[in-house]
Amino acid sequence: MPFNLGPGELILLAIVALLLFGPQKLPELGRSLGKTLGALKKAYREANLEESLETPPPSVPTPIAKPLPQPAPEVTPAPPDTPQLEKKASSGRGQT
Repeated sequence: MPFNLGPGELILLAIVALLLFGPQKLPELGRSLGKTLGALKKAYREANLEESLETPPPSVPTPIAKPLPQPAPEVTPAPPDTPQLEKKASSGRGQT
């Protein structure tokens, strides 16, 4: 129960309502209270339905594509530190 009312409290409330409104008026009040609560529930459902139609449904997030692994760059040998000396072509004869 919403207000933690026990059976004793409910009986007491029914007796007080019967004394205040009388036996003829009490069923009429109950009907009007029931109709009012039904109209409130209907309006609440319609408002939620309109709201759900106005807002787009949540979209499924698309997975983020990971970049493909790149091949390792080719390693070129470093040039030697010492300069290469040009060799002169000799004819095998002595110098004059």
